[in-house]
Amino acid sequence: MQPFNSERLYYRPYRRSDAEAAFVFFGDPEVMKYSAFGVHPTIERTVEMLADLIADNRRHGFGFWAVVERETDVLIGMAGLAEIDEEESDFELAYRLRRDRWGRGYGTEAAAAWVAQGFSALDLPYIVGVVEPDHVVSKTILEGVGMRFVEQRTLHGKLVDYMVLERPEASWTINK
Repeated sequence: MQPFNSERLYYRPYRRSDAEAAFVFFGDPEVMKYSAFGVHPTIERTVEMLADLIADNRRHGFGFWAVVERETDVLIGMAGLAEIDEEESDFELAYRLRRDRWGRGYGTEAAAAWVAQGFSALDLPYIVGVVEPDHVVSKTILEGVGMRFVEQRTLHGKLVDYMVLERPEASWTINK
């Protein structure tokens, strides 16, 4: 899959040189509060994670990618799709944004852009969202892109709401 744009954001695979900018959000306890894997205590943990994300992207052609603000060319977050259950072939939509970019609609923009990619470029039959029940903002974003609650599950030791969006009959378009 090729890098792509939405209205205000650019999505591309991570690079090793992104570690310092990525640590701004992966190392922020507020940003990572609802992450299954927790806050990164050191930049070295971010370097390790980026190596894993880069390898996943090379293997699958997509994954969790860097989110770059087009106006400033600053890396502001992570968004993408990744397989969470190999047996069921469930692909999860996930996103994280720097705290200083919250409240601008970037989460919704990134989620919608990756849903469009998942259905048009990757031809996925459905996309899942996994969110802790009290994470109201993320749940609102997932509902805003059309996901609906299916059930509660335990994932990585946490109770989560499992949400699903099936590919609609109408074709998806991607903003250029």
